[in-house]
Amino acid sequence: MGVKQTTDVLEKGTWIFAAVIGLLCLTSSFFIGNSKANNGNNILNNINTNTTAPTQQKPIQAPINTTPVQPGKK
Repeated sequence: MGVKQTTDVLEKGTWIFAAVIGLLCLTSSFFIGNSKANNGNNILNNINTNTTAPTQQKPIQAPINTTPVQPGKK
């Protein structure tokens, strides 16, 4: 194999790979049953999608000092 034939090999490999993927896509439909054949046991239908927003708590506040500061005293 020389440098000139490298592109031919890559192109042939790409077409073969695309054909294999296409055939797998078409034949996979025979192995994946429809929802009627599964008697309604579809995993996607059993996922709980009901979400509730988390409740927010009020932030804790530090006690407020209500005693007035007298001038001249520290």
